[in-house]
Amino acid sequence: MKNRKPYSLKSVILLYNVVQVVLSAYNFYLFAVYTFQFGLFPSKCSNDVNLQMMKSILPPIMWYFIAKNLDLLDTVFFVLRKKFNQVTFLHVYHHFVMVAWGWIYYNHFPTDIYVFVAMLNCFVHVVMYTYYALASLGPQYAKYIWWKKYLTTLQLTQFLLIICYLIYHNKTSPCPPPRLLHWYGVGRVALRYSISY
Repeated sequence: MKNRKPYSLKSVILLYNVVQVVLSAYNFYLFAVYTFQFGLFPSKCSNDVNLQMMKSILPPIMWYFIAKNLDLLDTVFFVLRKKFNQVTFLHVYHHFVMVAWGWIYYNHFPTDIYVFVAMLNCFVHVVMYTYYALASLGPQYAKYIWWKKYLTTLQLTQFLLIICYLIYHNKTSPCPPPRLLHWYGVGRVALRYSISY
């Protein structure tokens, strides 16, 4: 984009944000249904003879993984619009790691220990992409996004809840994730929290 004019992409970005809201809401719904069925702190292990649990968790994880891949378009849109100041290390790192995490989660450790984490993340994405969609409509819609100042608080609260949940559930679950995977997840969220704060 060095020698090109920035693209506007208003319609594309509005459509993208609406798709993100719908996909995040759908993912939230899938994880919420699972949580109501198996509890906030599920205790079923993937190596148990529990086909219902395994069949129930794989579709939400797959859709969550698809959503994390779709999130990579944020960076593409920043570059095409020449908003290079928004392509920070934290932004690129977070999106790359979420795709890698989703792939590991779906292919190698499809347990339900991360269901609450994903559900919480999907809720935050619904709110966040709703804000982006309204903001992309132009300044005349600014009065409808008075709650922008609460987005960062919501994200920071999400990070703290995830860290506490992962640590607590790892200690109480009969089938905790591998120690390296667990501490990588906690460390990644703690890093994101500390940089955001």
